[in-house]
Amino acid sequence: MDLTYTGEDLAFQNEVRAFLKENLSDELKRATDKTTTVFVEKDVAEKWQQKLYEKGWLAYFWPKEYGGT
Repeated sequence: MDLTYTGEDLAFQNEVRAFLKENLSDELKRATDKTTTVFVEKDVAEKWQQKLYEKGWLAYFWPKEYGGT
């Protein structure tokens, strides 16, 4: 099994890191620190989901015309 990353893998890794650095604000980090589950307050979840939507990652497996990538 070859577990080395391809150039495409590394490019996507860099894209995700850049996206998180730009969009995962201190406010969102603090809000998620206050919960013991994957569920956060509705307003916090909506802010994060909006950022994912704008990037095209909210429903990445959907066709582009419906919000996918």
